[in-house]
Amino acid sequence: NGEVAAQYARSHLHYNILTNPNFKTCVKDAILQGYLQTNQQFCKEALKVEESSGTTATSVLIVGDKMFSANVGDSSAILARRKKGAIHMTTEHHA
Repeated sequence: NGEVAAQYARSHLHYNILTNPNFKTCVKDAILQGYLQTNQQFCKEALKVEESSGTTATSVLIVGDKMFSANVGDSSAILARRKKGAIHMTTEHHA
């Protein structure tokens, strides 16, 4: 199951995004690099204990007046707006 990977992502993804050196100048790059770094870190730790689980993740981050969304796997984010309908904010990535 993906419980171990999901717990790892929950504990590390936000930190890796917010502490990325690009966060203050290019949030989009910081999010991408944060996802990649979290994946690399988990894979390294998982090899040590022969863990083979994986997870999906979706993030929405508001910085000032901008909203950023990101996802991996078949998870998604939908913004529901009163009287304006829903907007898909992400694209699902199927294996």
